[in-house]
Amino acid sequence: MSEKIKVCYILPFYKEGTDTHLFYNYELIKKVAARKEADLFIIVEKCPKLSLGQIKESLGIKSCYVQKFKFPPLRFFELVLKCFKLRSQGYTNFYVHYSYYGALAAKLATWVSSTQVKVFYWNRGMPWLFKRGWFEEKVFRFILRHTILVTGPESLAKEYQKRYGVKEYRVLSNWVDVERFSQSNFPRSEVLQGHAYSPAGELFCSSRRGGTAQCLAKLTPSENSGESARLEFSGKHMILFVHHLSKRKGADLIPKIAKGFNDDVLFVVAGDGPEREKLEKLANDFAGPKAEVFQDFSQRDGGDLPAGRQGLSNSPAGEYAGLEKPAAKAQVKLLGKVPNSEIPELFRAADVFLMPSREEGSPHVILEAMASGVPFVASDVGGVRELVPKELEQFLCPSEDVKCFQDKIKTLLDKNELYSSIRAQCLEYAKKFDIARGVEEFVDLFK
Repeated sequence: MSEKIKVCYILPFYKEGTDTHLFYNYELIKKVAARKEADLFIIVEKCPKLSLGQIKESLGIKSCYVQKFKFPPLRFFELVLKCFKLRSQGYTNFYVHYSYYGALAAKLATWVSSTQVKVFYWNRGMPWLFKRGWFEEKVFRFILRHTILVTGPESLAKEYQKRYGVKEYRVLSNWVDVERFSQSNFPRSEVLQGHAYSPAGELFCSSRRGGTAQCLAKLTPSENSGESARLEFSGKHMILFVHHLSKRKGADLIPKIAKGFNDDVLFVVAGDGPEREKLEKLANDFAGPKAEVFQDFSQRDGGDLPAGRQGLSNSPAGEYAGLEKPAAKAQVKLLGKVPNSEIPELFRAADVFLMPSREEGSPHVILEAMASGVPFVASDVGGVRELVPKELEQFLCPSEDVKCFQDKIKTLLDKNELYSSIRAQCLEYAKKFDIARGVEEFVDLFK
């Protein structure tokens, strides 16, 4: 039996129920650990609330270390010492996800070695578009020149080489758990007809911070809902945005795009970030004073994430005190944080996925949309074009081109035959990026 590959994996953060892309790191670690081809040692830089034993059980691993110090200089030296100790125990591969200082610590700890040690640093995006502090920029550039960059697709790797002098890189595909997002997993009609709900027309309540309740209701399904390619509820079309609410991800453009539609279109926004407050204000400015903002689903007390096409419904008179009727033009609904584990329910209810980002690498959310059979309209930035079928490149827009986003969404909503064709292409194409491929490519990095 061949000796196991020894890999130290440095995670910047661990939190169960995360709404960030780190969910995919956790899933990858679980899958790699289950294959038992690698001896994984996980270093977690930050982890609120969970014990070491709980992390090990959650990730399905045997070896883990959570940093103890809070003062940054001490944390850095703690990390260097831990990496040095692991190196002395035969760990020759250090894989660092995104953390500048994790990569720097691993490099310093393994610099002088009698055997070959590799430090892999994952970074996938367009970091040249955004400023960092002077020292942070120096550290970032040093890491990119002295580690093996893990990124993708190939065009993005070439940009890193051109802009930062990267000497060595590996292309690692992003992936999606096709089974988790596939609509054959749970028929869309069942989701829309009442899965995780009380009967149609009754209210689903989720707890707010402070003990008050926010009630959501399922819209009444139309007669033709069933198994049709695109299901409609009371004439409402749902446009879904799932991402960090930042300018990088184009969150500030959502209300501008929504202005091009009437009240038969509902924009549902899942996520949190620095643009949330501004986004709430913009939504209210054009939609009227009763534009609704939903409380974070991640804060609710029990219950399932509402599944199916939903919006606020009129409360029966006197039955739910304090629940206001929605304004007719309230087209943008903010859900706040939604754990990634529950995102498939939103995709199952959506007609179109919207991604107006200014910066991307090869985004998981596009893969999630395709695996769910949801046509997309997205920015033509980073490696997005290399992630989608050739036939669907027509639904990529220049970033910040609001009219293009509006026009492409309208095309998808208006042309049923085209919509059905694209939906089928998405479902088939997503299989190329299934999780099995991601696990295989990750393990192959160290062979």
